[in-house]
Amino acid sequence: KPINLLSKRGTKFNFTSGNNSSKSFCSEDDIITAVGKLSKLGSGFRTREIGTSTMIVSVPMELDNDHMEVMRIAQSEESSSSSSEQFFGSVTASMVRNEMRWDDARVKRAIDLLLAEGMAWLDLGGNGFEARYWFPSVWKEGMELLEEN
Repeated sequence: KPINLLSKRGTKFNFTSGNNSSKSFCSEDDIITAVGKLSKLGSGFRTREIGTSTMIVSVPMELDNDHMEVMRIAQSEESSSSSSEQFFGSVTASMVRNEMRWDDARVKRAIDLLLAEGMAWLDLGGNGFEARYWFPSVWKEGMELLEEN
């Protein structure tokens, strides 16, 4: 599942080990280098640029451009439904269909795979609202950005 550890450019990550109180720091470049070395071992880990973020992907299957576009839309300003940030990190099928001008079958295929791989969560909404698909890694990044402002 993609995890967005690299959402804040230039962030130093603080790691401690066991009972040792000493700390070591890793930069974003350190993490990207480490993931690159893992990918050469066939581990399934790799980094991908999705919108403005670098994500670590550990899904053994390959995501195609359709999947990446759905995640990009979830990360875009438009996913926040006008001026409200409450929907950042999510999409509806109609959002994807309208922005990408895809037919229903293509939208469903892209979203279904993301659901099956656990990269998206389904929110049926209720009360006549359209189903919404949440991307936890994108949503978390959006919440961190809101907290900074």
